[in-house]
Amino acid sequence: MVDSQDFQRYRLFDIWLNTLTLGDILSLLRKNITLRRKFILANQNLHGLYICMQDEKAREFFESADYTHIDGTGLLLLGKLAGLPFKTEHRAGYMDLFPAMLPDIIQNQWRVFYLGSEDKVLNRGLERLRRDYPSILIAGHHGYFAKGDSGAENDRIVDLINEFNPDILFVGMGMPIQEWWILDNFERLNVRAIFHCGGMMDYIAGQIPTPPRWLGPIGLEWAFRLFTEPVRLGKRYLIEPFQLIALLLARKYRSSKSPPDRNK
Repeated sequence: MVDSQDFQRYRLFDIWLNTLTLGDILSLLRKNITLRRKFILANQNLHGLYICMQDEKAREFFESADYTHIDGTGLLLLGKLAGLPFKTEHRAGYMDLFPAMLPDIIQNQWRVFYLGSEDKVLNRGLERLRRDYPSILIAGHHGYFAKGDSGAENDRIVDLINEFNPDILFVGMGMPIQEWWILDNFERLNVRAIFHCGGMMDYIAGQIPTPPRWLGPIGLEWAFRLFTEPVRLGKRYLIEPFQLIALLLARKYRSSKSPPDRNK
C-alpha cells in the first residue's frame, strides 16, 4: 500500500472518502505508476455504501484501499449535510474518468488489463478501443470464472494478468464480487494501479447506452440509467436508498442506546 496522505480524507458513515477531482486522480496515477508502486484507487456511491453496511468483506476492501473517490451525487449530498467540504468537482464517474485517462495511457504507453464483462462484450469493447486508439496496449479476460484466492482457474487468471505486466488493472465484475476478488488476490498481482469499475466495459462496447455527460453534475445520471435498465437497476435506485436510510438510523439508534462499557 502507498502513503495515502497526499489528499485529505473524511469519515462518512464508517467509510473513508477522499476529496479527489479528476485532475487529482490523474496526478495520483502518474505519480504512483512512475514510482512503480502498487495501489488501489476505489470509488464509492450510495449502492456501495448499502453493500458495505451489510458485507464485512466489502468493508474490508474499502478500508484497505489507498484512496476512495466519490462516484455519486448522493454521497456528495450526505457529505454536505454532515458538514464535510464536498463539492461537485469531487464526483468522478468512470464514463468521465476513463476518457480523461486515455491521453496519459497512450502517451506513456501504459499497459492496461481489463478483467470482467461477458466474453463477447469484452471483445467488442477491446476491438473498439484498439480501432479508435491503434497504439493502445490493452488485453483482457471475461469475468465468468471460478473466483477466489485459490483454485486452478483463478490462478490461471492471475498468471495471465501478471504475464501481461499491466500498469493499470480494471476489475469490472459488479459489487461486491469485484471487491472480494481484488482483496483475495492483491498480494499476488504484479500491477501498479488497481481500479474496480463495475460495468465500464459494457458502456465502451455499446452494450449499455452512455448517459449524457451533462446529467452527472446536476445529479440526474441515475434517472437515465434507471430508464434504460429498469429491471437491473430498479431495486438499486428505488428501494435501496430507503433501506439504506433505515440501516443508518438503526445503527445510530443502537449506538445511542447501547449500554456503557463496564470494563472501562
